[in-house]
Amino acid sequence: MRDPDRRFGPRTLDVDVIAVWSEEGEPVVRDDPELTLPHPRAHLRAFVLRPWIDIEPYGQLPGHGWLTDLLNAEPLASDALAISPRPDLRLESS
Repeated sequence: MRDPDRRFGPRTLDVDVIAVWSEEGEPVVRDDPELTLPHPRAHLRAFVLRPWIDIEPYGQLPGHGWLTDLLNAEPLASDALAISPRPDLRLESS
């Protein structure tokens, strides 16, 4: 458990939830101090979107559009070029 007075302090595990969909396939949108969905800065992070597009080529980030469009626009386009899949890891999606 993290010390609430140290936002960027040490922690056992840090998990960022990027986006969630309901069982009906609708994106879950939530603006709450404890959990904001989709992640409020995901659209600004090539290191989040580039691996996502490997798993879901036609993916969309709710409220921001197609992953390909986000990655092809600056400033992410330059960052995305430097990110490549690791040949020693196999990504699978269901």
